[in-house]
Amino acid sequence: MTHRKQEGGRAPRGGAGVAATGFWGGFGTTALSLWLLPCVSFEEAELLRLRAETFLRNAERLYAEGEYDLAAFGVEQYCQLMLKYKLLLKTGAYPHTHSLIRLVRELAKAAEGPRRRRTRPRGPARGRWC
Repeated sequence: MTHRKQEGGRAPRGGAGVAATGFWGGFGTTALSLWLLPCVSFEEAELLRLRAETFLRNAERLYAEGEYDLAAFGVEQYCQLMLKYKLLLKTGAYPHTHSLIRLVRELAKAAEGPRRRRTRPRGPARGRWC
């Protein structure tokens, strides 16, 4: 991709050297992605929740039919998707992992909120002779 330059040697507005013409006009890629982010996240969150509920219903049906191993798999998928759903709602993102332990830890960190810094040290300072 070649960069078009205006008179005076400057690149046109609208992002990293992209001409300011076209559908989005003068919007840069950053402004566009920030504008679209909340809509995409909400739809993704709803999709995760619906899939999780489907896995749970399927697991209940499989359990009633005596297919215990497949029912356990369905419950695990339900747990993964619900943890990712909660993380997406709480933080706006989730790790792409299948580890329930990691997902639970990430959700616990998100629930704690930002950690406060201590203003004074705990106990005597190490390495000092008083």
